[in-house]
Amino acid sequence: MFAWVMSFAIVSCSAPSVVVTEVVEEPVLIVPSGVDSTIAVKSQELAEESFVPEAVEDQVDQMKEEVDQLGTRADSLWYFLTLGRDDLKVSENDSIAAIKSFNAGAQFFIEMRRMENENDLTVDETRLQHNALIDSSISMLENAIMLNPFDAETKALLAQQYYRKGVRLNNENDFRNAIETWENLIRIERGEHSIFAALGDNYFEVGEYDSSGVNFRRAYDVLIQTGMFSDHYYEFEEYHPDDRATLFSYLYFAAEAFTFAFQSDQAVEFYFRFSV
Repeated sequence: MFAWVMSFAIVSCSAPSVVVTEVVEEPVLIVPSGVDSTIAVKSQELAEESFVPEAVEDQVDQMKEEVDQLGTRADSLWYFLTLGRDDLKVSENDSIAAIKSFNAGAQFFIEMRRMENENDLTVDETRLQHNALIDSSISMLENAIMLNPFDAETKALLAQQYYRKGVRLNNENDFRNAIETWENLIRIERGEHSIFAALGDNYFEVGEYDSSGVNFRRAYDVLIQTGMFSDHYYEFEEYHPDDRATLFSYLYFAAEAFTFAFQSDQAVEFYFRFSV
């Protein structure tokens, strides 16, 4: 499988500061006259157990808003990654802004490659810095794509970074986030069978067996259609054992996934194709 990643690591220095401790007064329960204080206390305790505090409600609302914003960004990114030339006109200002964003992303990429050549990435701190550079590069390149979806160089570099991130996430068993990364990559490069296989593997790990089977089937179809086999196939007009093993593995895993998804017809079809 695949896995890498990068979170934005910024080291900042600041002058010593004075820490001021705020004294927070505990709220006092006011008991109206004529009401038994014991009953009032128990009622207050019951209310605290039964209802969510206002501060927590505000925090939850804020989290929901952030999730909605992330979803909107993901939808927009997929839209721009799949645009055709006739779907959108890029203004001069957007084109200039896209170039600036690409250059920023490329700088993070260059620093990332320098770190790969000069450092031991098995060291935790170094690996985290390396991951941060990948994430920062992806963020800037995604912005460039949303400004100018038609720049081939931006897409090529972004695809490389998605691959690195997907590999890292797989190695960390972070399958859900890996799915998002591979789904982004597949919208740039639909002719690489191994990306569909990676999606199939990750969907299986999170229990989405139908999606897993669909992607292993696509991996098989793409490999057949693109003919990305070894030279042995073109020289002797027969599959090399390695090519045959790859094809059979896609059929087998598709059948397994459809079995877990209770899609018996498709499971039988792929088991049969695997056995032929």
